[in-house]
Amino acid sequence: MNEAEQLIFHHAPGDDVCGSRNRAARAAESDWLCFLDADDELSLGYLGALRPYLSTDKTILAPYVSYVSPTGIKSPPIIPNAGGWPNTNDTVTGALIRRRDFEELGGWLQTYWPWSDWELWLRAARHGIKRLHIPGAVYIANQSIGSENTKLKPPQAQALHKRIKQLHRQVWTPE
Repeated sequence: MNEAEQLIFHHAPGDDVCGSRNRAARAAESDWLCFLDADDELSLGYLGALRPYLSTDKTILAPYVSYVSPTGIKSPPIIPNAGGWPNTNDTVTGALIRRRDFEELGGWLQTYWPWSDWELWLRAARHGIKRLHIPGAVYIANQSIGSENTKLKPPQAQALHKRIKQLHRQVWTPE
């Protein structure tokens, strides 16, 4: 992987975000894929922290996550759940996944938007792909006002959470 290989796909408001991500994956030429939301960023040293693990197979290389609130207050990196796959998403879009694993999984599914990343990682677990959290790799998630995750009303969020939980019950970490 080159230090700065990147392929940027833009989508207009109202476009299918997952479809845009899938098109970007098909157009990319690297062995590993990393998806970055437009309002998020990778920490300095992100790629260097991941480099020693690029020879692993059937593994998602997951960063720690640091959230930045709309007021600019930054949380310390969240240390992910060490055992199994959690009941919430601590493996974000900024994780690295091998292209061939991504393709075998069928890519992003718009059906679960805006939590399609969480559903993709749970689908990966169902297919025997492990998750490895990498110290030093931090995904900085800027919690923008009006972002897709903030648009879900509590009943919608609960219904989506229940659908994903039922679908992936066999990889679920108890609450």
